[in-house]
Amino acid sequence: DGEPCIIEMIRKLDDEFVNEYSRSDSPISGFYDYYEKIYIDVLTGCNNRRFYEERLKDTTVNAGVAFIDIDDFKLYNDVYGHAAGDDILRAIGSCIRRCIRPDDSLVRYGGDEFIAIFPGAERGELLDILDSIRENVAAVKLEGLSAVSLSLSIGAVMSDNETINEAVNRADALLMYKAKKEMNKVIT
Repeated sequence: DGEPCIIEMIRKLDDEFVNEYSRSDSPISGFYDYYEKIYIDVLTGCNNRRFYEERLKDTTVNAGVAFIDIDDFKLYNDVYGHAAGDDILRAIGSCIRRCIRPDDSLVRYGGDEFIAIFPGAERGELLDILDSIRENVAAVKLEGLSAVSLSLSIGAVMSDNETINEAVNRADALLMYKAKKEMNKVIT
């Protein structure tokens, strides 16, 4: 019609695109920093709740799914203060990340709760990983908090033909409360 117009061309910034440029000096490298700011929990270095809600929640995958809760966390915050609580969260997040496989996902779900997703894990393998996590967390010693003995309660399920969110809800509602009653247990 003879009228000038502007055409905008947009490319979706998916993980592959972001990772391709994350280690370069190009202007696009700032997108990786943005990705970290919106999807990584600043305290623990784990994926955050937003990552779970936008990237994992509605995914259907055969996986082990664990709902992890720090035992007595409120007590530690009340007795030792919130800075100590932050130290505990950092230490536990780091410890869990060292125990999981490279393709697994760890999310700080909220407060003192984490979700771990183990794609393709068999039941026995899942239990071995979760026991390793519990044992390694129990061995953590924090400077200035020698009286603190860390432990986790874990509700875990095998997800098959359901969304991650459905599996998380099963692990939380059906198993987590049972695990909390017994403390420092993995319940499947």
